[in-house]
Amino acid sequence: MQNASITPDLRVSNALIKVFKQNGRWQHAEHMLFHMPAVPDASSFSATIVACEKGGAWKHALAVLFAMPPQVLPPGTACGAAMSACKTGGQWQQAIALLGALLEMKAALNEISYNAAIVACGKHSWEAALQVFERMCAERIQPDVISYGSILHSCGVKGQWELSLLLFHDLRQVQLQPNEILYSSLIKACDTGGEWEVALDLLRSIHLDAVRPDAFVCGAAISACEQEGSWMEALQLMDWMLESTIQLNLICCNAALSACDKGHRGPFCSFFFFCCAGVSLVERSDFLKIKWSG
Repeated sequence: MQNASITPDLRVSNALIKVFKQNGRWQHAEHMLFHMPAVPDASSFSATIVACEKGGAWKHALAVLFAMPPQVLPPGTACGAAMSACKTGGQWQQAIALLGALLEMKAALNEISYNAAIVACGKHSWEAALQVFERMCAERIQPDVISYGSILHSCGVKGQWELSLLLFHDLRQVQLQPNEILYSSLIKACDTGGEWEVALDLLRSIHLDAVRPDAFVCGAAISACEQEGSWMEALQLMDWMLESTIQLNLICCNAALSACDKGHRGPFCSFFFFCCAGVSLVERSDFLKIKWSG
């Protein structure tokens, strides 16, 4: 049975807003919201915010969110969409401010909202991303694999390898299943932090989680070897990738080549011509620009 409080005008207006949302016409959705013949409800605002988020209009998404009447709490969908709009627009400081405002409003925040805030902050400040992650835990919202993947990526690009290992340990404690994306971020953290031996240990243990490494995971490990000129380990990884039928990419080839270059092992160039035969001609044109010191 239809809710008696929903008038025909409201149903029609909400249906139109959803059509505008699906067709990427956020301006029309926003216009309909503020000029509809009935009093808009939570669904009206939520659909309009999602439309603005999909259209990359983060300012309008926030304006619609804060235009909601005090007696209407923003639903989780609206909060998540507004946070995603900040993320897409690169507005990490706005994302933090929005999170604080929504918490004060006691809005229905969920893992989607927090995940979007973590990603928004993580591109600019791993410390801010960590604060959002910790607030998520404090609010007793269980982080999922996406939450951990986002915070690990943020810490990884800044070389926070010790913190990344702690977060990875926490992930295991809550019995979440790691995947190749998490391992790639973790190994990248070790690479950036100069801990190539730890990176290799992680790669060797990846099978314990029933995870098949891909070229990005292996590329991060080879890059870690390259940082220290550990050419022999880089060669062993390349050889193992070939045996495991893992598709090589430009990152793997260039990192291994650079490791040999730093280790003054230029004659191994012929080995890499064989190994990188599967890399596209466009990629190999870059790969051939390596200058050998050996």
